[in-house]
Amino acid sequence: MNDAALRRRLADELRDRGAIRSSLLHDAFAAVSRHVFVPAYYRTADGRTQLREIDETDLDAVYRDRTLVTRLDGSGAPSSSSTAPSTMAFMLEALDLRPGIRVLEIGCGTGYNAALIHMVSGCEVVTVDPEPALVAAARQALRRHGLTGVRCEVADGYAAVAGPQPYDRVIVTCAVAGIPPAWLDLCTPQVRIVAPLAHGGVDMLVRIDDGLVRPLGGAGYFILADGPLYPADRRPPQQPFGPAALVRTAPVPGFRSGYHDLWFSAAVADPRVTSVALAGSDPSSGHCGLVDNDSAAVARTDGSIAATGPDAAGVADALSALVAQWIAAGRPKAASWYAPLSLAPIPGAPLLTAAEWRPRPAMSAGNRW
Repeated sequence: MNDAALRRRLADELRDRGAIRSSLLHDAFAAVSRHVFVPAYYRTADGRTQLREIDETDLDAVYRDRTLVTRLDGSGAPSSSSTAPSTMAFMLEALDLRPGIRVLEIGCGTGYNAALIHMVSGCEVVTVDPEPALVAAARQALRRHGLTGVRCEVADGYAAVAGPQPYDRVIVTCAVAGIPPAWLDLCTPQVRIVAPLAHGGVDMLVRIDDGLVRPLGGAGYFILADGPLYPADRRPPQQPFGPAALVRTAPVPGFRSGYHDLWFSAAVADPRVTSVALAGSDPSSGHCGLVDNDSAAVARTDGSIAATGPDAAGVADALSALVAQWIAAGRPKAASWYAPLSLAPIPGAPLLTAAEWRPRPAMSAGNRW
């Protein structure tokens, strides 16, 4: 297939799967060439990870629904990527893009997402990133594509930058612990923000408007923002804990389909809930865990609890109780919660974040939910 056919195939697949709902966004995916923004990406073969430039044989893979890692940090971990198109589409649909909407993007990545936004809105999009090399590469890609409606700026995402003010929307493409008050000063009172917000050691996609935070139901691991957007003391544990010393079989059937709903509710109930890796465990079995000092427990997708550390039984009991609480409540979905924005007590660089998660009220006439 040629480039145009591949773009159209990707747009059609995203629409058929429900990731794309609007014709304008479908047309944007069909018009913007992803390979122009991702001229090379990291691939692993024979145990080696290498950056390889794209040639004609790679185009099919680029127009598939997959995340493409474009940069690594000094430790070999991803530091920039082109997010899976279905996730991009999900977030852009949640942003409620329309012609005339002015958008600020935090985290320019490859520039592909900002190009899609411009194709829908028709307005100049401002995208910022603190890494000069990323901004330069995004600018170059936009020039190659012939797009002039995106302004890429080297800037600290915490402060952001002025643009075609006031902004109607803000989209965040990296994980953040909260929203800087300075962003709101650049926006209309009716601004909508879509972001991966740290919650329970994972990045929960949320929509923020009317002073409220509403989970969208999606979750994952985004590249973490640098600096005050994601303070070090709010980051999940990096090193894996020891292998499971205690495993309790599932008292109830597994909860693979509602796993992130469980995770969200458990983190609402107990601040010790975070992302946990146990050495030797299958990563696909899940990472929803609870940490207390040197002990950790993980709720697996089959419903069992695995734990390790000096108080393995204690943390297993605590996590089991959270699972039971979620089941007794009817397995509420992440999207059934909401929280008012509140200023977190972070010295020097305050963040607005979710406070006092509450069950979402029942739908009624005139309810804007």
